[in-house]
Amino acid sequence: MPVQTIFNSSIANGATTVFPYGFLITAEEDLQVSVAGVVVTTGFTVSGVGDEGGGNVTFSVAPLDTQKVLLELFPILKRTTDYQQFGDWLATVANLDFDRLVLMMQRAFRDITQSLRLEVDSSASALLPTPVANKALFWNSTGDAIEYRDLSSVVAVGADDVHAATSKATLVDADELPLVDSAASWVLKKFTLTTLWTWIKTHLAADCGGQIKFPAAKNSSTDTSTLDEYREMVWTPAFSFDTDPTGLTYSTQVGHAIKIGKFVFVQMRFVLTSKGAGGVGALYVTTVPLAGADYAFIEDVSAVLGTAAWGNMTTSLISLQPARIGSGAFVFIKVTAAITSSIGNYLTWADLSDTTRIDCTLVYKATF
Repeated sequence: MPVQTIFNSSIANGATTVFPYGFLITAEEDLQVSVAGVVVTTGFTVSGVGDEGGGNVTFSVAPLDTQKVLLELFPILKRTTDYQQFGDWLATVANLDFDRLVLMMQRAFRDITQSLRLEVDSSASALLPTPVANKALFWNSTGDAIEYRDLSSVVAVGADDVHAATSKATLVDADELPLVDSAASWVLKKFTLTTLWTWIKTHLAADCGGQIKFPAAKNSSTDTSTLDEYREMVWTPAFSFDTDPTGLTYSTQVGHAIKIGKFVFVQMRFVLTSKGAGGVGALYVTTVPLAGADYAFIEDVSAVLGTAAWGNMTTSLISLQPARIGSGAFVFIKVTAAITSSIGNYLTWADLSDTTRIDCTLVYKATF
């Protein structure tokens, strides 16, 4: 009885009907035929029974293309020869009977070698406990026996398990998340939301320099609790009049603004070196940041709040206050005497001298 490989595996092409096997069988029933993982018992014939070189399985209909055809030794565990007292002892009968025993052992040996086994020098027990529903098998804490553990203690879960899990509406700092530690041979660890928040704050400070960056284009929101935008701006403001003078010059002409949400905080300074000649009418500041269709002032004149300090005017003033006109400009309201209303007259070109200075701070609300 030779040592033999007790299976043959082939992939069908949809046309071939004959598939060889290369091992000894003593009866047709010793050969198990599977097609596409399903054991079949009809629709084929077997040749080569008793031949140590094997034989063929011939299908009446060719298996489908790409289907796997597996032929394997699977001897029935039974004895078919009954020796009689003082009966004939024929070599052919005895050899076939002993061959069947070896075939059974070959099959059993292959099944054993393909099973989970302990090392030969292991003292642990691989005996499985009686099955219990919804429990998982684990080695015990001493590593010498298998035990059950509740599935709720198993960390490794699949996507379906996560999807089916109960939601938690309110997180607390002590809630835990799993972590595969790259610095400790990829072992499983855990961390809390408190630890995560500390890590985020540390990296915000380190990676962002303690800064928060808003997008270049505004992202408007109707949520009253959402900060839409922050922007810092520097620009060059200028005076204009009903009729602009010729030769108006500045030694200082600067504007700074900060926009936080919808509110714009502005600081401007003007220092003249010459008021020019031929100017007529009210003084306007039209080069205002964030004016126009996208960032129009709101409608109410009182929406522009601010104060102004002045020097070297030709007119004595009690107060000077900016006020909005139009969608992107404002004027200065001058008060020259005690009045019962905050509305006075516009500051004009005639009120200026060649060295007039105006420092202005104002706040207004832009619409998005």
